[in-house]
Amino acid sequence: MSSAFWKQFEDVSPIDCLDMKRAIQEKIYEETKMMTWKERVEYFRRGSAEFRSGPAGTSLRTEATALREDASEYGSGPGQQQQESHDKGLDQ
Repeated sequence: MSSAFWKQFEDVSPIDCLDMKRAIQEKIYEETKMMTWKERVEYFRRGSAEFRSGPAGTSLRTEATALREDASEYGSGPGQQQQESHDKGLDQ
């Protein structure tokens, strides 16, 4: 890639992934260190639910369903039939 391409990123600060990981772990530790086992389970369940709700309150499940429905207009092959069977099992 040309130097002109990379020049547009000069003002972007680098990300230190390990430092970010350590900071997140420390935050979680501080928030959970005095919790009981059951409180910790609930803490992580809440975090999981927030993650699954996706950005700006959109549901990741809803987005996946929408993508699959958009793809279905191109025909129903074996993969689509397998997905529909799987989805029926989830609804029960």
